[in-house]
Amino acid sequence: MFLEKWYADVCDGERVEILYLANLKLGPALIGYEGGITLAGQGSAKVVPGGVHLPRDVDGVVAWPSTRPEGGERMRWAGARPLEIPLWREDGRLLTWNPLVLNGLVSGNGLSPGARGYVERLTLNFRPWQLGLQRLRWGRFCGDRHSLVWIEWEGRHPMRLALLDGQKRELREVAPENVDCTECALHLTRRRTLVQESMSEGGLRVLSLPRRLAALQFFRGLETKWFALGELFLEGEAADSGHAVFEEVVWS
Repeated sequence: MFLEKWYADVCDGERVEILYLANLKLGPALIGYEGGITLAGQGSAKVVPGGVHLPRDVDGVVAWPSTRPEGGERMRWAGARPLEIPLWREDGRLLTWNPLVLNGLVSGNGLSPGARGYVERLTLNFRPWQLGLQRLRWGRFCGDRHSLVWIEWEGRHPMRLALLDGQKRELREVAPENVDCTECALHLTRRRTLVQESMSEGGLRVLSLPRRLAALQFFRGLETKWFALGELFLEGEAADSGHAVFEEVVWS
């Protein structure tokens, strides 16, 4: 199997939108997925036999394809810089993470000139429950001048990783209102819930899920995703303010 999954978000004042596109190759079969979430709690999910058109990075701009029959582009994220990072590798199994747009201006679809967002691409060639995760925390902050993104795994293969403006930093602690790294800290306020449901009841509900016990347990993971305002401190001094999208998935 081989999965290529794209995630993007945009924040424009009180407007928050999250987009997903993915293709899953299982032997000769190709299955596409498209989904989305808004701050108003509206969500969509759709499986597309034969796959979907995935975003592309052209000259530092990620173009997100429209899912309408007439095609075209839905939005564009500026400031793309590929940064592919292997998160896990074992016996030919590989999970790579590429946060292409850490903090870019977003255009299109009625957005204001100040709209900002984030884009990442994830690829893996194994079943995700083989990682043995017990808890996953992920998030990203976009300010006027700086960006911060973090990943924390708890379980069979624990890991902590943070990128401040694309540069690796030690991730010390992730808490509901604070993310602490070497040289920087992010304080989160006015947190609002975007999603709180098991993965099998959320965007993946449209899939025909595997029946194996390990897979069933994996898809029972409880996902909570938030939007919040963020203030970034560098060396103890306030340096930037902006918005954050972050999540936690817990497997019992």
